[in-house]
Amino acid sequence: MDSNVDFEEKAHQKITYVKAYLAWLFGGWMGMHRFYLGKWFSGGVYMVSFGFFFMGWGIDFFLIPFMVKKQREKLAEKLRVQAEWAKKIAEASGDEAIVFEEKLAPWAGKSDWKSYLEFPFRLMFFFFAPMLFTYIALAQGNWELILVMAVILIATSFIYSVQRIIHFHPEIEKIPLLSDALSTFKKLHAYYMENKPRNFLFYVGYFVFGFLSMPFSKKTREEFSLYKSIIFGIFALLILETVLSYNSVYPPYLNVQEALGVLLAEFFLLFFMIISFMMPMVTTSFSLSLSGKHNMLRFLTFIGIGFSILLAVFAYTKGDLSESASMADTMNFEARMKNKDFRTDITTSSEMFLSYYGQKSKIKQVASVNIHVDESMTELYRRNLEGFVAGNETALVHVFVIEQPGEHLVFGIRYNNRILFLVDHSGEVYKNWRRVPQVIQDMFEEKILMPLGDEKYRCVVKKGLITDLY
Repeated sequence: MDSNVDFEEKAHQKITYVKAYLAWLFGGWMGMHRFYLGKWFSGGVYMVSFGFFFMGWGIDFFLIPFMVKKQREKLAEKLRVQAEWAKKIAEASGDEAIVFEEKLAPWAGKSDWKSYLEFPFRLMFFFFAPMLFTYIALAQGNWELILVMAVILIATSFIYSVQRIIHFHPEIEKIPLLSDALSTFKKLHAYYMENKPRNFLFYVGYFVFGFLSMPFSKKTREEFSLYKSIIFGIFALLILETVLSYNSVYPPYLNVQEALGVLLAEFFLLFFMIISFMMPMVTTSFSLSLSGKHNMLRFLTFIGIGFSILLAVFAYTKGDLSESASMADTMNFEARMKNKDFRTDITTSSEMFLSYYGQKSKIKQVASVNIHVDESMTELYRRNLEGFVAGNETALVHVFVIEQPGEHLVFGIRYNNRILFLVDHSGEVYKNWRRVPQVIQDMFEEKILMPLGDEKYRCVVKKGLITDLY
């Protein structure tokens, strides 16, 4: 085992005054220097408060020497404990002690200044891309993508800690999905150890630069094959999910052709997400890790996972997004609407529902037009459809109310930008536009672009109901 002096020297090489002050100068207002010096909580506070309202940023100029000294002591002690722990494990198992030390890639140090020039672009990308990536993945039900991306980013940021854990606890690699993510991580690590990732903007514009260079560059083809295995691995899960859920989702109104159409659309979306979002994040992660810029990488990882992904998950679960329809739900419902038997069934069910609630409703005396979605009726109507639609397809339909001065009260059922049914206060249900009384027709306005908010329920892209539109 190394001596104390060795550990202190490694700590001094790892934590330097120059890097601390550079981090303070260029990113101190967001706590970058505090992240660099291991102060993650206060760094997070600085990030959301602009360096504690810039006052903490200024004061830290004088505190950095003390923070550097303290962090060096903590790092030296950590290295010493890790070495002693590895030795004890080895003595207990009879194996040779393994101390994992930082191993940089052969290309590390070359064109080092580029990583600092690219950092603002990477920071902006890690702020917004993981949030959008997570939202799309959750909306489509492809949460496996989030797990793969998070595992790769965390494993790369703490690469040597992860290697130690896997070495002494190999059972971790047997956990479903996690084992696949770790296997992908190992392949990417081996490749990028030998081949330096290209510049960040190349991966952001991969749909142009990557695919144009692929016929002429063996390196580009080899790199893409690693991500291709991720794409087809998750695509295989989509196929399995489709096969297992086929009977409960598609028959009797939809068939194998519709299922294949949805599967193909999801595949192209999946392909876009991995190339446009995952590839720039993963290549950045390996580029910084294998060149020894661990603190810069951990800061970006903290932004991407600890801020963007968690914020997206929180917004998705707390808002109405978790009940929204996915691309598959939208495609399936549209395919059902083109099926004559389905239209017959939904018309019969909707007529009974609307007629009952139309007669039951009471006309309110209003001074001006009032348009709103009736949440309670929408919930009841969606339950009414659960017998012959699947998943979150019911999230596509809403029951809306238009209250007009006088005795004009209109209920309607809207699907996306189309109104399927209308009913007046007498319980008369209309499914053909020509039969709708003129006084009700006058309530609606034909527009191609839908306004935002409840006002959109008064607009139609075409004057027609279910029998006119299909």
